[in-house]
Amino acid sequence: MRNLLSSGFSRLWRSKLLYLGTLAVAASVAYTLINNLYYKSLWGLTDLTATNLIFAGVEVLPVAIAALVALFIGTDHGDHTLRNKLIVGHGRAAVYFSNLIVCTAAALLMYAVGSGVVIAIGAPLLGGFSGTAHVLLLQILSSLLSVAALAALLVLPATLIPGRAVSVLTVLLLALALTLLVTPVLSSVLDVPETIGGFELTYGDGTTQWIEEKPNPEYLTGFKRQTVQFLHEFLPTGQLAEYGKEEARLPDGFWRLPLYAVLSLVASTATGIAIFKRQNLK
Repeated sequence: MRNLLSSGFSRLWRSKLLYLGTLAVAASVAYTLINNLYYKSLWGLTDLTATNLIFAGVEVLPVAIAALVALFIGTDHGDHTLRNKLIVGHGRAAVYFSNLIVCTAAALLMYAVGSGVVIAIGAPLLGGFSGTAHVLLLQILSSLLSVAALAALLVLPATLIPGRAVSVLTVLLLALALTLLVTPVLSSVLDVPETIGGFELTYGDGTTQWIEEKPNPEYLTGFKRQTVQFLHEFLPTGQLAEYGKEEARLPDGFWRLPLYAVLSLVASTATGIAIFKRQNLK
């Protein structure tokens, strides 16, 4: 295991994708910083702080992690390095765990460095952070668990799909689907207001009409809402989206998010190892 990790980290530090991914995350955070500074100056806003910068790169992060994981593990498939590791006596679980550890470390490094450098600049410019220190600390620590869970989810198909081209395409599409489709849709469904109306409408001739408040037919209730809520919170991208909201408070049901992150990580890893042990490598 030690030799596998040593070899893996040696490859990681030489990987250009690690540094490009970190740069991409940092650029995303920098864009948010510049945007906040512009509107704070333009409108004289006082509630814009550096708090949301910590999680500003979460939309770019999954794709950056996916690219690194897909090509890092895909190269092992393409060069038959994965099979050679088994031939020389390394166990399949050890091989899987070593790749998982290296890819998780890379994901956490992208997240921490990409956001941290800009936060160090953004905090003084935007006037520090809003909210209490313990809330911010809990959000940061829990988001690290979500990043680790995301890495584990992407390592699963990258390891089990033997063809390098197919593996890379699958992992990238998975990250894009989770980031741009699944998580936004689930989030938008949950954000539908429970009621509609309850406001005064003014017409062009100056007359007004009170629109009565009534239940919103598109608001999910009962089992349907519980199912959508669970899917949103169980997916690592959904967890990161919750932390990325520009609010200096813990999300509703916060205790579930780190628990789901751990469960997702364990489930992805256990599934991957179980299948990998029985897989016939060509």
